[in-house]
Amino acid sequence: MFGGEADSLRYAAPIPERVLGGGIWYFRLSIAKDEAKSPLILERVIPDLGASTIPDFDKAERSVLAENIAELKIQYYGRDPDSNAAVDPTWRDKWDDKQRLPMLIRIDVTPKAAPPWPTLIVAPREEPEAGCKSWDFMRGRCASLT
Repeated sequence: MFGGEADSLRYAAPIPERVLGGGIWYFRLSIAKDEAKSPLILERVIPDLGASTIPDFDKAERSVLAENIAELKIQYYGRDPDSNAAVDPTWRDKWDDKQRLPMLIRIDVTPKAAPPWPTLIVAPREEPEAGCKSWDFMRGRCASLT
């Protein structure tokens, strides 16, 4: 449950039990461009793990991280689907590989009336065996889902 565009990022992650009762939640990082203060927001919903579609965020809980944001630019570093370790990874503006995470995620935030924030580069973590019946170690991806 991971996907990304140039201006938004969606992912599933655990919340500690002391926060909202814990469990796996689905998050989206984006700018609410239709609002006057164009806030950078982190939305969260409890996913239906049995569903075949990605949850929508119509009734999501929301945290405002910052206001008056002009641009959120996100890039993803990784290999094309079905490629192996011999293929050089590249930076791209979209990530839609359902079998593996990008190696790195680059996030740049530019406020409307202030200098850009320092670039944030993160390496997402995953448990390869989670929800996977057969793990392909050569390609670093799930060979068949449960």
